[in-house]
Amino acid sequence: MSNYDQYPVSQITMTRAERQRLEAMQRRRRKSGRETMAGKIILIFLLLIASVFVYALIESKITGDSPQLAGRQFYIVVSGSMEPVIARGSLLVVKPVDPSELKREDVITFIDPADPVRVVSHRIMDVVAGGSFITRGDANNTDDPKPVPAENILGKAEYAIPYAGYVLDFVQSTEGLIIAVLIPSLLIVVFEFRKLLQYVAMIEKEKNTGSVS
Repeated sequence: MSNYDQYPVSQITMTRAERQRLEAMQRRRRKSGRETMAGKIILIFLLLIASVFVYALIESKITGDSPQLAGRQFYIVVSGSMEPVIARGSLLVVKPVDPSELKREDVITFIDPADPVRVVSHRIMDVVAGGSFITRGDANNTDDPKPVPAENILGKAEYAIPYAGYVLDFVQSTEGLIIAVLIPSLLIVVFEFRKLLQYVAMIEKEKNTGSVS
C-alpha cells in the first residue's frame, strides 16, 4: 500500500522509522502550504502597488501633469539648488497645502513666477504681507528674483527619495513604461513556475520514500 497519508496513521502497521518519515513528510507539506500562502499574499500586495503606480504614470503621461498617488505629487529634482538637503536626481514627494499654513523654513514646490513653464522647489526665507513668499535654494547665495504668489504654490515638500528620480524619469519613457508593465507579469510566471517545481519535487520525494504493506 502506497501514499501513507490516504489512511490514518493508527490504521497502518509500520516501523518507528517509517512513522517518523511519514510525520516529517506531513510537516513538510504543512510548511510548504504556509510558505505558498505567504508568498501569494506578498506577490498580490506587490502587484497591487505596481498596478496603481503604473496607472499613475500612464495618467501622468496622458495629462502631462506630474504623477499623483495617495494625494501626493511626485517631482524629479533636476538641479542642485537645494543640495545637500535635496540632491539632484531625487524624487520629491509633495503634499498639497493651504498657503496660509506655510511658514519660514518650509520647502515648497511652486510655479516659477519668472518662468511659468518651470516648477521649482525652494525654501521659504520670508513671508511677505499680502500672502506671497520670498524663496531661495539652499545652495544659492541670493533669494529668487521674484516673490512667489500663493496661487503659484503646488504644495509643501514632505521628503525626498535619493536617486529615485532617475528611476521615475526612465519609467516615464515609452521603454520604461513597457518594462514596468512586463515586470509584474514576469513575477506571476516565475512564482507559478517555482510553485510547480516545488510540487513536482515533493511528489518525486514521496515516490522515492517507498511504501509500506
